[in-house]
Amino acid sequence: MDKINNVHDKFFRKTFGDPENVKETKIDGGDIMPTLAQRWKDEGKKEWIEVGMQKGIKTGMKTGMKAGMKTGMKTGMKTGMKTGMKTGMKTGMKTGMKTGMKAERLKTAKRMLSDNVSIETIAKYTDLTEKEVRSLMH
Repeated sequence: MDKINNVHDKFFRKTFGDPENVKETKIDGGDIMPTLAQRWKDEGKKEWIEVGMQKGIKTGMKTGMKAGMKTGMKTGMKTGMKTGMKTGMKTGMKTGMKTGMKAERLKTAKRMLSDNVSIETIAKYTDLTEKEVRSLMH
């Protein structure tokens, strides 16, 4: 068959393949329409499968990200609360012990002052400064 050199060449090649491989035969109009329709249907399926896959990937990623963020936030909150509680308890106990021990030293210093023990001796045995011991005298 002679080469086709017109604006329909691309359509012809897409529909029937290479013109060199097409045999010249007389085709009844009814025979060609099912072939064209089937080819268009097949090509349409391929295009829609591709479109469907792209939409599926996009939707899957969006859903996955959302689920991942939800799980991550839940896990993060749980871990954060656990760590925070542990740290808070440790810090609270340490601060409480320090405050309680200081209060006990101040109480001891007051009793020693009432027994007329010298400021220097009280400071030495309570680990308070002389200034702190003097402030208890008022």
